[in-house]
Amino acid sequence: MNGSANRLKLEQDRKKEQGVQTIETSIPSVKSAVADKYITHVKYMMQHQDTLFNFYNFQTARVKWCNYIGKQRALQDAVNILINGSKKYNKGRRKKTRKNQRKRRKTAAKYQSNTPQASPRRGKRASRYYSHIHGCCSSSSFFSFFKKRNHKEKFEEGDKSKMPLIIFGDGLKNKSHVKISGHRHDVSEMIYKQLKLREKIGELLLLDIDEYKTSKNCNNCLESSLENLKHKSGTDNRSIHQIFSCKKCNIRWNRDIMATKNMYTIATSIWRGDGRPDVFKRQSATSNVVATPLTGDGLKMPT
Repeated sequence: MNGSANRLKLEQDRKKEQGVQTIETSIPSVKSAVADKYITHVKYMMQHQDTLFNFYNFQTARVKWCNYIGKQRALQDAVNILINGSKKYNKGRRKKTRKNQRKRRKTAAKYQSNTPQASPRRGKRASRYYSHIHGCCSSSSFFSFFKKRNHKEKFEEGDKSKMPLIIFGDGLKNKSHVKISGHRHDVSEMIYKQLKLREKIGELLLLDIDEYKTSKNCNNCLESSLENLKHKSGTDNRSIHQIFSCKKCNIRWNRDIMATKNMYTIATSIWRGDGRPDVFKRQSATSNVVATPLTGDGLKMPT
């Protein structure tokens, strides 16, 4: 979303062209207690230091600035999507801006060789220029480049007159880029801090919820009568971790969707003043402890 992936790809291509990738992959390891190996590492780095310095001195400040700006923009876009939909994913507003219209005209001219190179103008001339480009471009190449992405429709702009309620689970806190089971976690802590700032200025309502048993109880009957859906392939019978089947309601649930619905049930119950439902409450540490009285004969005094 912030363009860092494209900049990283361009950097990797430059490394291959200038031979820096081969130099970096052949660097001797510095993690050694043997003096000769460490000296070999120092000599290798001194030998290729000019090449490395020249490579990493190219537009370093510009790349850092673009990464910083892109990081801030991506964070704001992510928060706007949660609130009412961002401009990035609003196709109606995206096409009407003059900046995006000029950008689309330039892109169409770039990918069509017989397109005139005159600069686009505003107003009626701009519409004639755009129609001229459309006539020069073949229909297949033009519409294939600007092909609609149907999966972006779910981020359409919402009703700004309504106050959005965002439910944030406790399991997403303090996990910014932390690796869990080999996978790197999202930067949810940064989004949470930005949501708290938006809440202070009155743009949303943020509710923290304990996710206890939200993925174990059925959202329809609120009972823990769930089992993983099983798939039979010949003699092999495997259970699907992501899909649940309720024995009582006979409803199949996606684990994440069911947990989200349960969190919404908890939120509405709290906002009504009824508190957290009993099926989602944690048991106290002393609830299952049975006290057994001791008689006088059972007590022994130290000798």
